[in-house]
Amino acid sequence: MKTFVVLIAVLLILFETAGAQTRKISKVEYDRVLDVAVRETNNAFPFVFTVKTELLKDGKVTASATEVAEREGEFRERITRTKVVDGKTSKVFQLRIDLQNNFCSDDGATWRRSQYECSGPEFLYEPGEPESVEYTVADAGIDGQPVKIYREYSVYSPVAPGKKKDFRESIAMIDSRGFFISVVDTDGTLDPNNPSLRRTQIWDFKTKFKPVTAPVN
Repeated sequence: MKTFVVLIAVLLILFETAGAQTRKISKVEYDRVLDVAVRETNNAFPFVFTVKTELLKDGKVTASATEVAEREGEFRERITRTKVVDGKTSKVFQLRIDLQNNFCSDDGATWRRSQYECSGPEFLYEPGEPESVEYTVADAGIDGQPVKIYREYSVYSPVAPGKKKDFRESIAMIDSRGFFISVVDTDGTLDPNNPSLRRTQIWDFKTKFKPVTAPVN
């Protein structure tokens, strides 16, 4: 899939920039850049937005949830959600035509109206307030075009005596327009570094998709 080709490129760039010139920035600068990226990127229709969340144990993926949204316009999108848990795969399909017309399907062929999101369990973790946060930015390039890598790294106190500290790392790649290319978030414990959850978001403005229309059962 093109999404995972992009992800490989993202990871290669991150490795390449690990030793590149990186400077610390303030929370104000970090928030300002990312707030603009969120607003501008998510309003630049059409695009394909992919979010893949993976649960990890000892470096291996134990479960995953992937959402691919073909966003034609505001409140107009085609979504496929795929979950893999205990080796079993399940899918849910959704068509959002506008605020009043939303449809769900278990097979992509037979649809039912719904006033709710067509979703299942999410993999979420909120560790609370961090004891320390560091913000940095580094310059890089992809396909000959300049990009910036913004990193937020947070450390959290142990939740109980005898427990390890937690960490959360967020790495955002932003192009010269100020648009997101990708965001990779990783949660885990420290001493040693042991990731437990990874969430990868990718914005794709090149892939074409068919118009989003109401289903005909």
